[in-house]
Amino acid sequence: MLRLSLRFANDRKCAYTSREELAELINQVNDTELSYHPVSVEDYKKERKKELGEFLRTVIAGIYEGIQNGAIEVKSDFEKAAGRPHKNPLEMITLSI
Repeated sequence: MLRLSLRFANDRKCAYTSREELAELINQVNDTELSYHPVSVEDYKKERKKELGEFLRTVIAGIYEGIQNGAIEVKSDFEKAAGRPHKNPLEMITLSI
């Protein structure tokens, strides 16, 4: 059984679901034990400096900061553009395996 800890620099929803819900759904489908632990944007930048380098860690941390500040919480035109409603997160995870 795979055991991982997901660490993201915000606690907002990511498109359709919260990070906690996403970990639970992935566990349900894949027989894993993922857990979610939010960290601050500054802590994320400190943790990821070695792996990502200065430029990339700053870009990704900036994306997380925007999400944390509500930048992606906008009305979606997905159904109009796609001609169908969103699939639910569990269905998307199940289809991806």
